[in-house]
Amino acid sequence: MTAWKQAKLREKVNLEAKRKHTSGMHRPFIAIRLVQGHKAPDDRIIEINTGGTYRRISLPFLLKILNLLMINEDYLHPYPEKGRYLIVELITELANNFNEPEILDKLIRKYCGKEISQR
Repeated sequence: MTAWKQAKLREKVNLEAKRKHTSGMHRPFIAIRLVQGHKAPDDRIIEINTGGTYRRISLPFLLKILNLLMINEDYLHPYPEKGRYLIVELITELANNFNEPEILDKLIRKYCGKEISQR
């Protein structure tokens, strides 16, 4: 990577670090987009911006993230607390009510006690 590209990348990272939300805590912006898939007319591919380029989110990648979240929840809330089962509970409730328009906001408020901002 050239020095110019490294400087531009540092500049971009510094700009992202300056973004703050209302509580004053750092929250990096993660751009997510849907693009047309190839398997069917309504197929969509989920991509996230990883420092200037968009990368696909595959099911195996999502499972790895869920596994890490479950491990972390077990550390934070060991037995007899819910731990990983809180995540299972969230996913189950989301799956059972996914047609409900405000289900994500409702689950976040109920289980996490905070609002999520949509960009």
